[in-house]
Amino acid sequence: MTAEFLQRIATALPGSVVQIDGTLEAPQIVFDRPITLVGGGLRAAILVSCQGVVFERMSLLGRDGAPTIRVQSGGAVHLEGCTVEGGTGGILVDGGDVTAARTTVKNVDGDGVTVVSGTLRMHGCTVRSAKGAGVRCTP
Repeated sequence: MTAEFLQRIATALPGSVVQIDGTLEAPQIVFDRPITLVGGGLRAAILVSCQGVVFERMSLLGRDGAPTIRVQSGGAVHLEGCTVEGGTGGILVDGGDVTAARTTVKNVDGDGVTVVSGTLRMHGCTVRSAKGAGVRCTP
């Protein structure tokens, strides 16, 4: 089941909407084209390097040794009604653009959200149980 859904994500056309049933597990998932994922969960280190990645009503579970979501330069992510949990950090904005609405970041080993460079917009979000700072902006 996981392999089938990961294949659907890998071969999705730009702008596709993919419904996730259950929780998909992988060491890392790289998003290099616009896609919307709805429902279900992902247990992986998520790397976003493109515009237009959307997660709606999902549970995003991190892996040890990496942030749950890393948004690189040129990447843009919208989180809507999600839970981001685990990993060495919740969300790492490293040159990209993140908009989160009604999203919870919790139970991470480092900072809940770190902005190295780029843009972060949070609306109605909660960061709790982070071993580091809730939100950290570094120069």
